[in-house]
Amino acid sequence: MDAREAVVRDKLNELVLLCGQGGQLTLKELALAYERQSDGQSFKREGLGGLKHFVSKHFSFNETTGMIKARKTAKKKKKKARKKCTENETGKETLGGASPSLSPPLSPRSRVQTSHPELHSTKDAEVLDAVVDLSQQVHDLPDALLSRLQKQPSLAQKVVEEAAGIPQWDVWKTIQNECRSFDANLIQLILVGGSVPDASLGHVALFRQIVWKAVINVDPDSENRGFYKAFNVAGGKQQLFEMWIPERIRDLKNADLAGQIDWKKIPWLFANGRLTDTKPNLPKEFKAWRASWLNPIGRFLEALIEQLDKQKPVATVIMPFKGADALMIKTLVQRLDEGLSANKFTAKHVLINTEEADMPIVEDDLSIDLTVCRIPSNLLCLGLVTCLGCAQSRSYLLPSAVKDAKVSLKEQEYLYLRECLHPLYEQCELENVDEDLSEEEMDEVLRHHQEAFLSGQQISLLSLRYDHDARRTLVDSLRSDIQKQLERQAVSTATPTVIELLHKPGTGGSTIARRILWELHRTYPCAIVREGVAGRILSSDEEERCFSDISIRISTIEEITSAAPLILIDGESGFFRRQGSSRRIAEMLMSRGKKKAVILHCLRGNDFSKTASPLSGKVDVKLSPEDRKKFEQKYSHLLSNTVKGLSRTFHFPLWAFLEEFKPRLEKIVSSSIETFSESDRQIIRFVALMQRFAGRSVPPALVYILFLRRGNESHGPPGWQQNSLYGLRSPTYDEIYRMLSESIKSLLVQNKREAGFSYDLHHVLVADTVLRRLLGGKDGGNTLTLLPRYIKELLDLLERELVEPDYVDLFEDLFLHNKDGDSSLKFSVLVETLKRTVSDYDEVGALLSRAASFFRMYRFYSHLSRFYIYSLNYDPPQYGKALETIAKGFEVCKTGGERMQLWDARGLVHRFQLQRAIRSGEIDSVGRLEEMASLALKAYGNAVTSPPSWPNPFVGMVQVYMHCIDWMLKNKCNGEAAFLLQYLTTSSPPCFKGCLSQCFYLIQIVQRITATQSLMDTEHTVSLINECKAKLCFMESAGSTRRKNVSASTSLASSESIVKQCQELMSRQRGLQSGRSEISNEKEWKRCHIQLIMNHPDFKLEKLPAAQLRFLIKLLLELVDQHKEVYFIPMLFKVGSHLKSDSANNFITLDRCIHLASIWQQHKRDSYDPDPFTWFHLYMFYFLKILDDDALNFGTKYFEAVNKCRDLSQNNTNRLKPYFYLGKGTGLSALVYRRALKLPSDESQLEGFWQKESRGQLKELKGRIKVRSGARKKTYVFIELVQGPGVEIYAGRMGEPGRDFQTDQQVTFVLSFHFRGPTAHGVVLL
Repeated sequence: MDAREAVVRDKLNELVLLCGQGGQLTLKELALAYERQSDGQSFKREGLGGLKHFVSKHFSFNETTGMIKARKTAKKKKKKARKKCTENETGKETLGGASPSLSPPLSPRSRVQTSHPELHSTKDAEVLDAVVDLSQQVHDLPDALLSRLQKQPSLAQKVVEEAAGIPQWDVWKTIQNECRSFDANLIQLILVGGSVPDASLGHVALFRQIVWKAVINVDPDSENRGFYKAFNVAGGKQQLFEMWIPERIRDLKNADLAGQIDWKKIPWLFANGRLTDTKPNLPKEFKAWRASWLNPIGRFLEALIEQLDKQKPVATVIMPFKGADALMIKTLVQRLDEGLSANKFTAKHVLINTEEADMPIVEDDLSIDLTVCRIPSNLLCLGLVTCLGCAQSRSYLLPSAVKDAKVSLKEQEYLYLRECLHPLYEQCELENVDEDLSEEEMDEVLRHHQEAFLSGQQISLLSLRYDHDARRTLVDSLRSDIQKQLERQAVSTATPTVIELLHKPGTGGSTIARRILWELHRTYPCAIVREGVAGRILSSDEEERCFSDISIRISTIEEITSAAPLILIDGESGFFRRQGSSRRIAEMLMSRGKKKAVILHCLRGNDFSKTASPLSGKVDVKLSPEDRKKFEQKYSHLLSNTVKGLSRTFHFPLWAFLEEFKPRLEKIVSSSIETFSESDRQIIRFVALMQRFAGRSVPPALVYILFLRRGNESHGPPGWQQNSLYGLRSPTYDEIYRMLSESIKSLLVQNKREAGFSYDLHHVLVADTVLRRLLGGKDGGNTLTLLPRYIKELLDLLERELVEPDYVDLFEDLFLHNKDGDSSLKFSVLVETLKRTVSDYDEVGALLSRAASFFRMYRFYSHLSRFYIYSLNYDPPQYGKALETIAKGFEVCKTGGERMQLWDARGLVHRFQLQRAIRSGEIDSVGRLEEMASLALKAYGNAVTSPPSWPNPFVGMVQVYMHCIDWMLKNKCNGEAAFLLQYLTTSSPPCFKGCLSQCFYLIQIVQRITATQSLMDTEHTVSLINECKAKLCFMESAGSTRRKNVSASTSLASSESIVKQCQELMSRQRGLQSGRSEISNEKEWKRCHIQLIMNHPDFKLEKLPAAQLRFLIKLLLELVDQHKEVYFIPMLFKVGSHLKSDSANNFITLDRCIHLASIWQQHKRDSYDPDPFTWFHLYMFYFLKILDDDALNFGTKYFEAVNKCRDLSQNNTNRLKPYFYLGKGTGLSALVYRRALKLPSDESQLEGFWQKESRGQLKELKGRIKVRSGARKKTYVFIELVQGPGVEIYAGRMGEPGRDFQTDQQVTFVLSFHFRGPTAHGVVLL
């Protein structure tokens, strides 16, 4: 090898080291790099074949992959090679003649040092030198250098400064401007693409860092080699996608599609199917595709457009694609543009055409507003790097149950949690802050966050870190209470705890809650429920799904960390404004077996005196002297006399803290209103009304529709570009804000939240001041005398401007729901204020009737009917108007659920009619009583769901029966309870013959619903049902409905005397019935007596002697066997478990128990009412058979029953509660009812009880410890029963295998039966 070959070899090796990835480079890339480095010269004589021959001789070359591997050199030689690429002062000669030569570098080192003096002889400087030296055109950058720049955004920015003058960079700036820098807070982005050219795939993969509303992909092989695969590569910021295909969309109804799409994820539509699917989903040619799949895709696009925010512009980004996809993409983009235009969106479409793409679509081909951007893919990649930042892999560390130990979330786990929660991981406050910011730049970021907080925006995590808020004393006391509760939750088996932080709007409740969370997030796993989860109006099913999603993610945090999580719910938007929403989540967590969570619910309102629970805090409007001193020190620069700019905005909440500021604030408001135009006054009055009486901020679009649209239809706001589209689309948030006058902006605050932008006056007291000033009459007093007239004007305005249905939930809060936290109010704050303001209730009723007629929503009619019957000034109540209103409501019902709500309202009206008729003495015969009661019962019956899931109609029916029983007791039985049973079973009309036992049956249905469903008013429903049950049982007090609280002291003293009294009544009944053969009457009095005994508050089954137990079992067997009353089967099992072995087996054997349980289960199946209790009893009886060494016949049945029981009890709040224990008897008597077991009252003694004392009452079993691996390398410990191989016993927490016990080690234990299966207690190692 001569000297010239050695020089060429070394130079080529330098290029491979410099430009290659991991010291490797393809042959084509090496030839291109050589050509650039040698100023256009190449292997002219030898060509590419000559280069291949040369590298084959001197390098390690793989002909299959075409990869060239660099020669091994020492580190010093590598540095020397890199240095040679940037030297230009040495004047070394290059090779000439026929051999290829390397030309001198194009740019001197001094140029780099002059442009960027902060760079020294570092790796960054070398990279920048190499970039400048290799090419003056930045779009010719090699991929290897771009890969390095992606990891160094600050360095990439310096490269951009070098490229700022070239024409191609202006194309990138166009893309950036059209897409608003890809900021999801400013624009909604939809990605459309096909088969991406291989040369562009690596560059466009950076698009995965953008938050897309949806991705539409026509490449059927995208999973294997397209940009779906590129979007899901490891590393970088990823998103969670939900796959959709046209066939799946076609199988769904239009109404179901939007509900089936998980909008928390990014919908990814494979518009032309997938190659990996079966035949119906395989890709199609364009004509077949258009005929078969275009309509389902159109439905998908309609559902997508419904979810978009009309006040945010939409940009469709069309990625580079191959020519074969052109027709499909053209059709999809046109269909998308039609939908956006029809819904008046501000929409733009950007077509990115790289040099490598074969894209036949040009601007003239599409009749849409299309911006075509032709840009080299390398330059596109560089622009994305500078715009989006580097694709860094971030660690998400959360505290665990072990002190000072952290748990690292995987990227996928973090994204899954982020769908509903904001987890507070280590350094989470820096998530959107560039790590390379200088000190001055960081100060600017902090100043921006502080100003945003002081101007009314929600405090950010960065502001919490740098203490931009004034710390209050309540923070320390409440944090201490919460920390103690978290410590208790970690070690106890209590239920999830809800702590309510009650505050008036603007008093700092949200800031206090976030401050507490911030101070505890390094010790306990903490998360904030995302606002956007509950931001829009949801149906009841969607609400239930939303609560379920939140509870699942809280459960995930508890599983991953094994610690008690602290969850913050800020009740500012959606259904979280309701007080019971946090309890629903707690109930769902309990049903999932997660008991550790502490939920901090921040609630807004003006009156909490009757709703505060023991575990709650209240933010005082006035500051304590200590807090006031801190406040004045913190914000001394804002407490000056000036009222301009930031200081003026900050004065709004100041009134709540400093009483002496009140005159100044009133002066600010008054002086501002005096300068307002009539349009400004209308806007500020409406915003104040909604904030005060609806508790809501106002969407900018609603302000535009009501007050700004008419004045801006012919010309746009300042800065608006005139075009034919104006008036045909909705303006953006920025455009609406520019339409507002400068004077109104001095009072109006624009809130920027996750759920969208909104306007308010920041503090409810400011809204009160505005309303008194504008609606207080001439004197401007506290009474809003002009409020009724303004509501009428508002309804006129709504009818004139035709408000879209998107804002119905806002007006529902105004007219129906908002009670300012006072649950004692029967109507909303607005209606209660109107009732106090006007003397004629007909005027208020007319306003509500007009609102119902305009919005045509069933809820308005339902509430209006209640207004007519509840209002005390109506005497008599307007029952006729109420029924007419409900009839109108039926005309606007859209679903069966809405009709059931109205049937329930109709039942309420008829029940009130019945109650009033009874009290006034209008009912003079039992026939008239039956007639009126039948109307109410029929209405409530139509409101019943199947299977039962809503308790209101059942409670209503019980109350109707109670009114009737009260009348019959007083008018037909002279107040004697003993004669009531006789009258009901012999002389009453058919409607009332079974009413007493029917009441108990309905009560048990309600109890089951409250145990299995998460209800907003569970406590009220349970209280109401317990009151009804007590009245039914204490027959001596049933003669007066005015006695609401029945004392237990007036009841019989013992369980034995209760049964004896019942036996005497039955004997007397048999005597009265002698000579009659009415089987139905006999069945009814048996049902009544057994219900009265079993439901009596003083009755305790475990204290009953054997003789009376046998009497009850005999009575129950007669009902079950003779009268086929399946409903009494579980009651029979409960009573039979209290008898001793011999007595129980004589009455009912285990085989008979299995037979009866099977009948019960079949009855539930036939009535479409799946009940986990049926499978619970079956698996329990099968387990007893397995213990009797009959696993061969009952093993398979046992596994089926226990799995069914687990599945059906997923949402049952009592699923972790034991119902029976395994005792020492045989057959049915082997079951020990939970109340019969004498557990110690002190929790500290429980462990000792299970280890020793329990063996005296319960049967001791043997088994072997088994361990099964689960997710995240967790181990699940269970016990395998000796008598039944494969029968798993839940073992709870036993420690670590190998340390605390050995696998297959034999143990003894006692057993309880839960819905989740048999559970071991008191495990003792042998």
